[in-house]
Amino acid sequence: MAVVGSGPPQSGDQTQPFTLKENVHLVIVPVSVKDRDGRLVPDLTRDDFRVFEDGKQRPVQYFSNELTPISALVLLDTGMSAKSLATVRSQLRSLSNAFGPSDEVALYFFDKHIRLGQDFTSKTDLIVDAVEREAKAGRVEGKGPGVLGGPLAGSSPTINGVNVDNPGSAPTLSAPITKSIHDALYEAAQQLRYRPEGRRRLVLILSDGAGGSNTFSYQDMVNALEVAKATVYAVSFSAGWAAKRADLLARVARDTGGDIAYVRRSSGLDAACFLFADESRNAYVLGFTPSVADGKFHAISVRASRSGVRLVARNRFFAPPLK
Repeated sequence: MAVVGSGPPQSGDQTQPFTLKENVHLVIVPVSVKDRDGRLVPDLTRDDFRVFEDGKQRPVQYFSNELTPISALVLLDTGMSAKSLATVRSQLRSLSNAFGPSDEVALYFFDKHIRLGQDFTSKTDLIVDAVEREAKAGRVEGKGPGVLGGPLAGSSPTINGVNVDNPGSAPTLSAPITKSIHDALYEAAQQLRYRPEGRRRLVLILSDGAGGSNTFSYQDMVNALEVAKATVYAVSFSAGWAAKRADLLARVARDTGGDIAYVRRSSGLDAACFLFADESRNAYVLGFTPSVADGKFHAISVRASRSGVRLVARNRFFAPPLK
C-alpha cells in the first residue's frame, strides 16, 4: 500500500490528489470525529483509535488523516413535493460548488423508476444542467405531499440532532408516495463499486425518505453499499426530526457510517451539502487486517481515547474470501 501526494482539492491546486492503493486483505475504515457541537476534531493520531472486529480488538496497521478526493453519486428523489424539488433547484448551484476539481460526481433521478441524469464528471456544472433538462421535460414536477415550509420555514437544518435554532412545531404528516428508494440506493452502490480506489465513495441522497415499492430488501441494499465501500449522506425533506422516529434515511446513513441533515428551510440544503463533503473529505482512515477471509459480513466498531467526542463510522465490513 502506498500514499502518494496530498492536498485539499481546491480550485487552482496543481498537486496530485491523495491516492490509496489498498491491499485486498486490508479493511479500510473512514472515521469522522466530532465534538459536542458537531465540529470535526482534526488532531487525533493513530494511538487515539482502537478498532474491534466482532468484539475483539485488532491492531491498526494503517492510519491517515490526509485530505481525500471524493467519488459521489447524487440521488435526487423526483417523487418529493413540488416545494421540496423547487428548493433543490434553487440551491443546486451551491450543491455543485461543494465539490472540488479533484472530485467526481454523478447524478441519478428516482421515484418508481431510476434513470441516469449525468455520468461521473469533475465538471459539476453538468449536474445543474441535467436537473434543468429534466425540469424542462416535465420530469421534475413533484408528486409527493408538502413537508417543507409552514412552521418550519424559519428554522435551520438539524444535523446529528444538533439544532442551530428552535426547530418549531411539527407539521402534519401526509401519506407517503410509493417509490423505489431501496433500489435506487442499490443501483448507486453498483455504480460506485468500480470507481477508482483511494477515493471516498459516497451517496448523497436528497429525498423525503418515503418508499415501499422495491425489488431489493433493506438488507440487500445495505450489503451492496458495504461491498462497494460506499457511505450514505442523506438530506431529508421529511419530518422525521419532529416525529423523533428512526426513519429510513437515518437508518441507512447510520449503518454505512454516514450522516443525515433534516432541511427545514430553503437555505439549509447548501449548508448540509458543504458539511457532508467536508466531513467525507476530512475523515480519518484506519486500516486493519481481518482475522478471517470467509466471504461474510462482520461487525466492526471504532473507539477513541479522547473523551467528549462522537465517532461516525460504519458498523460492519465484508471479508472477501481468499482466491
